[in-house]
Amino acid sequence: LLMLRDGRVLCSYGHRREPMGVRAVLSSDGGETWDTDNIIVLRDDGGTPNEMRPDMSRAGADLGYPISTQLAVGPGDVVDGQDGPDGITHAASCRWEV
Repeated sequence: LLMLRDGRVLCSYGHRREPMGVRAVLSSDGGETWDTDNIIVLRDDGGTPNEMRPDMSRAGADLGYPISTQLAVGPGDVVDGQDGPDGITHAASCRWEV
């Protein structure tokens, strides 16, 4: 969880259903309730099938556990680990306006 400068709380998380990726949700009341009607899709390219699985399924793909930060000036940043098509886990990052 991340407390934003404007007082809202941000929760970014790995979404492990199609389309897999990283999503975020905001709370305006300190985390008591969450605005699930406005879930933010940050990435939808997670869980890539890889050559390490003979059937090329996404069943064993990994998304990691995203972490967010609010930069001093400008957009926010979220970093996540994901398996690539070659079976190698790499870090993925995206910047976005909160």
